[in-house]
Amino acid sequence: TTLVSGPPISYRASTNGVDVATKRGWYLDLAITNATINTNSALTTTGTLAFSVNVPTNAICDPGGSSYFFGLNASTGGAVPKVAGGNTYHDAGVFLAYALASRPVIVQTAEGKRALIRLSDKSIGNPLVPESVGMTAPWKRIYWRSLK
Repeated sequence: TTLVSGPPISYRASTNGVDVATKRGWYLDLAITNATINTNSALTTTGTLAFSVNVPTNAICDPGGSSYFFGLNASTGGAVPKVAGGNTYHDAGVFLAYALASRPVIVQTAEGKRALIRLSDKSIGNPLVPESVGMTAPWKRIYWRSLK
């Protein structure tokens, strides 16, 4: 899946997912300069893979940077469609903060599932986790590795 960069606040992913019956998996080409996925991901019961993306600063002796939150369909690597106001959106990633992010911890709230993410500026991000209605994850374990 290749992400097409949108505004600096969000990123979109294709809904043309990988056919895992004929392919061995999918990869993600981050369209964010110097981005790295250096935290563990989380998998929801409906098959959304949630993870944080960090972009460290290049300044010497500055431990900061910026971070994003992504939620993708773990089976296909595509976007999890969201419907709001009668429109369908395919946002896959959102800007979190000008701080580095920890791994997401998924919690159930009255509004739906949220990812609790501790940030390096001592605040906590809590974006909604996109989920497909009526889906369940068809696996028990997820493995990933950085390709460089």
